Amino acid sequence: MRTADPAPITSLRGQAIATVPDAGRVYGMSRSFAYDLARQGAFPVPVRSVGSRLYVLTADVARDLGVDPAVLLADDHSGEAA
Repeated sequence: MRTADPAPITSLRGQAIATVPDAGRVYGMSRSFAYDLARQGAFPVPVRSVGSRLYVLTADVARDLGVDPAVLLADDHSGEAA
């Protein structure tokens, strides 16, 4: 089942990896639908397992949605003094 309002891709900003539910929200998926697709091998981007947890690369999600992955990894505080 899909949710009504997908999360913005920027919700993954600063993360190299995302959980399947977090990435699924960007696609407008419910948690259970995202896991169902991942288990069936039908999630929109490759899914990787670490132990029993399922993750995707945020760069894969960005590219799939036509967004430059560098935008998600950009430092929001560039130019600020440390």
